[in-house]
Amino acid sequence: VYEAARDFATQFIKPNVMEWDEAQYFPAEIFDKAGALGFMGMLIPESYGGSGMGYHEYVTLIETISIVDPSIGLSIAAHNSLCVNHIYSFGTEEQKEKYVKPTLLGEIIWCQGYSEPNAGSDLASLQTKGELIEGNWIINGQKIWTSTAQYSQMMFCLVRTEPEATKHAGISYLLIPMDTPGIEIRPLVDMTLNAGFNEVFFTDVTIPEKNIVGKRGEG
Repeated sequence: VYEAARDFATQFIKPNVMEWDEAQYFPAEIFDKAGALGFMGMLIPESYGGSGMGYHEYVTLIETISIVDPSIGLSIAAHNSLCVNHIYSFGTEEQKEKYVKPTLLGEIIWCQGYSEPNAGSDLASLQTKGELIEGNWIINGQKIWTSTAQYSQMMFCLVRTEPEATKHAGISYLLIPMDTPGIEIRPLVDMTLNAGFNEVFFTDVTIPEKNIVGKRGEG
């Protein structure tokens, strides 16, 4: 794993890292290459198309890539730890079939819908709301600091679906196609005057009820 990760980082990432950092952008092609090398599903069993490796190999991969470019290392880590591993562990067979293997191959790029303007470190304060109406989730709210939103096909998103529950409960994990009507992506200029992140706004965004991973309110 170390040699494969080192070669990927030094041969493909390192020659371009200064240009990408200056532009606050890295190409989606990275995920294709990472998928072809088996880096997008290190902890997923081979029977589902993953690499079937352990946490030692996974941590080695992320650390080796992050030495060259931390943002790419973090993005690959998010796909592994926060996305595909959750879908594999808690999703339905239909969700696994639809999302796991294409993600492992780098065919689906995900972005993370966690942070909000008033809910960063205190994630339990999130206010993005999801209402279940006639078999669909209707989502309204805002996410912030969303890396890769501009070229992602999907978002794994935490949404408050049980407003009467305590703040640390009542949050659900939803899978949202980024081409759904009502989603607006705005580049977010940071203190370096570069737009390396995004704000994402949801206005009556409608997705099927089955796009929830795990139990309602246990995201």
